[in-house]
Amino acid sequence: MRIEGGVMIVNVRRLVVTAIFIALALGLKFALIILPNVEPLTVTFFLAGYMLGPLSGLITGGIGEFLYSFFNPYGAASPPLLMAQVLCMSLSGLAGGWVRRLSSKRTPPAWLWGVIGFFLTLIFDLATTVSEVFIVKLGLAGFLSRLAFGSYFYAIHLSTNTVLFAVLLPVLIPRLQSLTVFRNLPRAQALSDRDHSTRAAAADTARFQSESAS
Repeated sequence: MRIEGGVMIVNVRRLVVTAIFIALALGLKFALIILPNVEPLTVTFFLAGYMLGPLSGLITGGIGEFLYSFFNPYGAASPPLLMAQVLCMSLSGLAGGWVRRLSSKRTPPAWLWGVIGFFLTLIFDLATTVSEVFIVKLGLAGFLSRLAFGSYFYAIHLSTNTVLFAVLLPVLIPRLQSLTVFRNLPRAQALSDRDHSTRAAAADTARFQSESAS
């Protein structure tokens, strides 16, 4: 998926791979649902963005998190919490695409992956805590109290996601990049406006030369 002239162009292969990433994220999360604050969603959505591009990553994270939160067997999240969760997971997918663009010539080291995972998880935890405090209208004191009482669970969430990013991404990214299905997708997604303008100018030149010759 990409946007040209204000119109979204859908690549069927990219759409299928996006659906696969969503299904993978949900399958892994439901398999680990009994483990408190252990979730593979963040790293999976980030990986989707890295492999497919920012827009596809944003869509993958948003749809995937909505499906998980809304159809959670423990009950659907309240609207403010659901919104915070969807926005944060969309950010994770978007961040994956941004990191790919910024590090196109060199894959980041494992420790940097861990740092990225830590901060994405921290944003998620803070945003969801704010939404919960907003629901019950506890104010700043309630927010700080919620952070204090939930510090153990936050620590588990932050540490596990840091490890998942640092351990899995350096292994998975090179292997996925070697697959045929991914070889042309990032380049198509990463085309800049300058690239599009250059191609359009070349097409206009060729058409002009053809008309002149005739």
